[in-house]
Amino acid sequence: MNQRDITLEKSMPHSMDAERAVLGGILIHPPAFTQVIEMLTPEDFYFSGHQRIFTAMQDIWRGGGEIDSLTVCHVLATDKHLEEIGGVPYVTSLMDGCPRVDNLVTYAEFVREKSRMRRVIHLANETLIRGFADEEPAEQLIGRMQSELFALSADRAKKTLFFEAEIAPENYRQILEAHEAGKPRGLQTTWGILNRQTGGVQRGQQWIVAGRPSLGKTALSIDWFDFWASTGAKVLMFSLETGREVIHSRTWSKLSKIPASKLINTPYQLTKEELAFLESSIEHVSRRNLMICDDANVTTDDVLLKAMEAQQQMGGLDVIVLDYLQLLDLPHWMARKATNRTEHVSEVSRQLKRNVVRRLNVPLIALTMVKRMVNEDAPPDLPDLRESGQIEADADVVLMLHRRRMTDRKDSNDPDDFEYEAWLRKNKNGPTGFIPLVYRKQTMRFEERVNPDLPL
Repeated sequence: MNQRDITLEKSMPHSMDAERAVLGGILIHPPAFTQVIEMLTPEDFYFSGHQRIFTAMQDIWRGGGEIDSLTVCHVLATDKHLEEIGGVPYVTSLMDGCPRVDNLVTYAEFVREKSRMRRVIHLANETLIRGFADEEPAEQLIGRMQSELFALSADRAKKTLFFEAEIAPENYRQILEAHEAGKPRGLQTTWGILNRQTGGVQRGQQWIVAGRPSLGKTALSIDWFDFWASTGAKVLMFSLETGREVIHSRTWSKLSKIPASKLINTPYQLTKEELAFLESSIEHVSRRNLMICDDANVTTDDVLLKAMEAQQQMGGLDVIVLDYLQLLDLPHWMARKATNRTEHVSEVSRQLKRNVVRRLNVPLIALTMVKRMVNEDAPPDLPDLRESGQIEADADVVLMLHRRRMTDRKDSNDPDDFEYEAWLRKNKNGPTGFIPLVYRKQTMRFEERVNPDLPL
């Protein structure tokens, strides 16, 4: 089969009439440019002359000038582009026959849609060329194509400026909904004290759960996402150091009360009743919206792409859990710019907050380490976050786990239980403090202590 570039056989999608209507509408009613500039860039226009004219309008607007045919022609002449686009007659002709100025946003949307279609075609063509060149692994080519397609699908004109009158009704609806439900506003954790202090895990927030190695951070994350999935939430878990079967065995332990170590290490010791219970619970867990990614080589771009994929497959996404932040990679092109480990971790944190949490408006719970040299007898504090102060800067909530010394234990009836404290070190929307906890080792579950010996 003769491989040819299809773009050579057929003109690219475009609309001359829509492009002229946009430019002519701006010349007739210059204040409308503030709406259009949020939707279009010069590259969205197919004809180079229209790109030049829109660029001239941008320059005038940014310089504080008035957009009209005279000023646009002056800028084009100064840049020596006026004659190549058809001179003054072409610029003034844009105002002739402009359909309706009040439909300018609709015309701009039409121009943008054609532009997006051209970008899809260019991406497909570039992928064909790279594929036939056979100079990179298929997996890398697929990843590049997926990344660019998802970026294109998310690159829509998005309103970012709102009157207070537009914000108030939706904000009131959310407040009323939480009031009638008799619970805080965000996604509830298993700890009542934390819910009251933070309002729950809310959209657009980045939470950090920090602690020393082997202190129960993963157990806590499983405890929470298992609870959320059981209450109908749509959950995505990234487990970068623990396989999906182990993660699921630990959630099964909570459901069945069978020790997790028995499910993971010595399943041959399970009784017939325990096996029957596990089999019967398969239908129960199959109804939950919980997805797990246990790929150990995940980048920040992968988190975004997989989160968008999960949104599509589950019909929404309520929370992302990441175990843990320091294991996350940067895309190759970005990793080369990080000259040391601190810069690397800082950029990971920034990318998660800007490109995942804010872009998707989904809360993210990221586990992270504290420095090993921290005094183990004292609860960790914000300066103890490992490798980067950027983690603290990007976080809306920082929760730090601390296990009390064995000699401090006073109210546990089980020698396998441990007393913990969860220190709320940062809370943008409320007070800080600590929550007294007990860790049930058999089922790997954290619970609030009913009668703590330390006051809140």
